[in-house]
Amino acid sequence: SSNQMQHSRGESAEDTAKTLSCYVDAIVARVYEHDFIEELAKHSTIPVINGLSNSYHPCQTLADLMTIKEHKKKFKDLKIAWIGDGNNVCNSLIFGCSKTQTEIVIATPKGFEPNSDVVKKASKYTSVDLTTDPEFAVRDADVVMTDTFVSIHDSDAKSKKFLPTFQVNESLMNKAKDNVIFMHCLPAKRGYEVTNSVIDGPQSVVWDEAEKKGINIVDATCPLVTEIHEEVRKLSAENRRIIIIGDHGHDEVNGIMEQVQDPIVVANPEEAKRLRKMKKAGVVSQSTQMIENVQDRTSGSAGMPRPISYAVF
Repeated sequence: SSNQMQHSRGESAEDTAKTLSCYVDAIVARVYEHDFIEELAKHSTIPVINGLSNSYHPCQTLADLMTIKEHKKKFKDLKIAWIGDGNNVCNSLIFGCSKTQTEIVIATPKGFEPNSDVVKKASKYTSVDLTTDPEFAVRDADVVMTDTFVSIHDSDAKSKKFLPTFQVNESLMNKAKDNVIFMHCLPAKRGYEVTNSVIDGPQSVVWDEAEKKGINIVDATCPLVTEIHEEVRKLSAENRRIIIIGDHGHDEVNGIMEQVQDPIVVANPEEAKRLRKMKKAGVVSQSTQMIENVQDRTSGSAGMPRPISYAVF
C-alpha cells in the first residue's frame, strides 16, 4: 500500500522512479492520483504501465475489449452504451473505442460526464455521444456497460444522484438489441448500478469479463495492446524482474503469480501467508521459492538464481 512506500514519508515521485529503475525492469502502478503515474513515467528509465488511476484504467479496457471480441467477434459496427458515472473506466473505454472504431454512447447525470479532452480526442476516430437519457443510450446497443457509482474516495451519498434513473435493470436492457450483452468491471454494488436479475441473467458476461483480467491473452486484433500478463511471461523467460505497486488489485497479482514458475519475492507477511496457502493447495508450483526479505532479491542471493520480483507495496 502507499503507506509502505517511501513516497508516504516524503520521497518525491522522481526519486521513487529513479530508485525503482535501478531494481526492476518494469513498473505496474495502481495509484489514486494520475499525476503520480505521469511523474513516474517521466523520470523512470524503464516502462511504466498504468494499472489504475483516478483518471484512467487502461488494463480494464483491455479485458473489456477481449470480452467484446469473444462474444461479438468484431468491433466495427458495434454500439456500446455506458450507463452511470463518467469515471476512469469510462475514460479509458472511450479511448479503446477510438482505437477499435466502436461507437459509444455515454449516459450520465449532468456534471458526471467523462473527461472532455478524452471525448474530443476520441471523436476524431469514432462516434462518441453524451446524453443524460439512459433509454436513448441503450437504443440499438450491442453492449451495455456500467460501473459502481461510488468509486474510491467517494461518499455513498453520491449514489442518490444516479438512482433510480441510471440503474441498469431488466426494463432498460429490454430497450437494447435482443442479443445485447451486459458488462461490469466489478466489484458491483448490487441493487444500485445494476439489479441481480441483470448481472445474474442470461445477457450478463461479467464473469467472462472478470476472467480476462486473470488470463489476459494478447488479442491479435488489438496490436496497440500489450497485456501485462503476457509481458510478465516474457520477462520470466528472459530471467528478468518486474515490480507491482498499488493499494489494491490483488486479484490481478494472484493471476500473475499463478502463471510464474520462477522464484517470487514477497514484500510483506500477509502476501507470504497467502502464497503459502496457494502453494499448499497446488495452485502455485511447488518449486516456487518465497523470499520474504525484499533485500534478498539480488542475483545469486543464498545461492539461488536471480528471481523475478513481484513486490507488492
